[in-house]
Amino acid sequence: PPSTPKRPAAGDDDSDDDWDAKKIKKVIKTPYHPRRNYPTRDLESTPQRTTDHTAEHSQSPTHTSAQSNDIVEPELTDKEKEEILKYVENEAPEVEALDEATLKRMVLLFEKRALRNQEMRVKFPDQPEKFMESELELHETLQELHVVATNPELYPLMVELSAIPSLLELLSHENTDIAVGVVDLLQELTDVDILHESQDGADALIDSLLEQQVCALLVQNLERLDESVKEESDGVFNTLAIFENLLEFRPELCADAGKQ
Repeated sequence: PPSTPKRPAAGDDDSDDDWDAKKIKKVIKTPYHPRRNYPTRDLESTPQRTTDHTAEHSQSPTHTSAQSNDIVEPELTDKEKEEILKYVENEAPEVEALDEATLKRMVLLFEKRALRNQEMRVKFPDQPEKFMESELELHETLQELHVVATNPELYPLMVELSAIPSLLELLSHENTDIAVGVVDLLQELTDVDILHESQDGADALIDSLLEQQVCALLVQNLERLDESVKEESDGVFNTLAIFENLLEFRPELCADAGKQ
């Protein structure tokens, strides 16, 4: 018969457990909280078995990581909100009010940049990098002229400064971005709600546009726009909006528009 296994001595179990605990101490790590100081146990005095030690570190790493990554947005106090409002009121840059002097400077700058761009294109027709800067400046000036729509009472002055012929001339610009920029500007200037704010300004603007054959120029530019390009597609939409604005404000223009 097989020999009866020898019963371990009183201190053998302790030494085995002690050995297991020391081995586990070398293997198990806690990568989730490297800066957290975990309390150390006296493994010599209180030996632990493998199953007990594993259960102690059986927390879900996902749950632990989620807790550590939670971000709490600080709430602003009433005093902080008041300080922010004061800063916005006092430090925000003031927009220059549009008056006659400002409009004259804007139109003069527009004329200079349009002329410079034309000269650079003639001088360097095959070198876009030479005239690209002047083209960007011209496009920027067109965007700045949108502010004129906020004061339709200045439309007669804009007509006197011969800005309308210069604008319509750019509808045939080689760069469709410039032409679309002019269309966007005209669409805003001829907005029906804006035209009704000043009858004199509206009449001066529309008469000048019709005198320069605006309908024919818009149609010619419309034919070269590609609706698959977003910017040019917006140009098509705004072109039709200009016709709608003019005909809504002056229904009798249908015959003249058809002739053009």
